[in-house]
Amino acid sequence: MSAPTVDERAGRRRATAPVPGDRLPAPVRERRPALAALAVLLIVGGALASGLVVLRSGHRSDYVVFVRTVQNGDQIRASDLGLTRLAGDSHTNGIAGARRGRLVGQYATTRIYAKTLANYSMFSVAPTVPRDTAVVGAVLAPAQRPADPPTQGDVVAIYDVPKADSGSGATRLVNAALITAVAAAGGTDGLPVSLRVPTADAAAVATAAAQGELTIVELPPGTPPSTTAGSGSSSPGDPAGPSAPSGTSPSASGTSGTGT
Repeated sequence: MSAPTVDERAGRRRATAPVPGDRLPAPVRERRPALAALAVLLIVGGALASGLVVLRSGHRSDYVVFVRTVQNGDQIRASDLGLTRLAGDSHTNGIAGARRGRLVGQYATTRIYAKTLANYSMFSVAPTVPRDTAVVGAVLAPAQRPADPPTQGDVVAIYDVPKADSGSGATRLVNAALITAVAAAGGTDGLPVSLRVPTADAAAVATAAAQGELTIVELPPGTPPSTTAGSGSSSPGDPAGPSAPSGTSPSASGTSGTGT
């Protein structure tokens, strides 16, 4: 067998060489548009969150703060309240500075120190019981009060008026007591009321009420309630001392329900 010639060897190489059209195609790279969109959203969301944090850290709002110490039961005055600027809006329990005027005239429900941030739990529309005072209940017959029934917030003078056959005169027990509550409708026995009086006078007022000898006389609007025994404003026509003239009874017929 003769050896293959040069031409035969070249022909074999051409026969075994790959044809350009016979090569397998390269795999196509798979695209995932959903993942790309999610990545873009995460980037944008992170940027927005960072910007919001920066903006809020620089934003400051006014909140109500106490500038002086007030006691439990004290009526709030405009001079008791001030404003402080705080960063952000995280002070959800605070009171916005724009609402400061609405708090004036309300009453403190506890002792509040200066520089305390105000919140609504510190205020009460109705007066509470301040220190050195007490609330005494009484049931007033028509002859023991003005014809126009008293209302919450009225200020009255309180007298002990003994029975007619006792031979003694009326005694003023409290110069100016605050009526803190009045029953919605008085029963056949009289009109129940709650009276805030100085603690030192509470026993005498309670005794007169229990004996049915307590009488009230309405005072002019704006009269400050007594906070200590023997203090306060005298009712018109009465002496400045604790007792009325002997034999004089402050009957309800001489005082109108309007305080005039």
